Amino acid sequence: FLTSSVLVLRALVSLMPCIAIGPREEEEEAEEEEEEEDEEDAGPPPAPTLRVLFVDVDGVLNSRPDSRLLMLEKAPCILLRRCLEATGAQLVLTTPWRRHRGYVAQVLGNFGVFGDEGAPQDVEATPFNADDTRRDLEIL
Repeated sequence: FLTSSVLVLRALVSLMPCIAIGPREEEEEAEEEEEEEDEEDAGPPPAPTLRVLFVDVDGVLNSRPDSRLLMLEKAPCILLRRCLEATGAQLVLTTPWRRHRGYVAQVLGNFGVFGDEGAPQDVEATPFNADDTRRDLEIL
């Protein structure tokens, strides 16, 4: 009687779904192959949804800063336009000129920074920090 019960129990165990006793080796290998195929088909991870380019004007877009007049140079403006087009980034001003964002946007537009779209009405800017020596805190 005991041996027949063991045989019946073994037969029942072989009929149970794999979830109860775990997958067989062939099933594990098949799952690993499917996961590898899925990883290959997935491609690179998606790009971030928002890219930001923090721009200073004095000493970056011009080599001779003047606090009274916004003077830009053509070559750095062309490089800025190319960078914005290549990355799809949004321009954010970190310059002291950000107090006059509309004016800066117009001047940058005149130099072709925004491409064929023309200058936006206003550009984004970092907030002002009370400590002028810690401009890094304005970006955070």
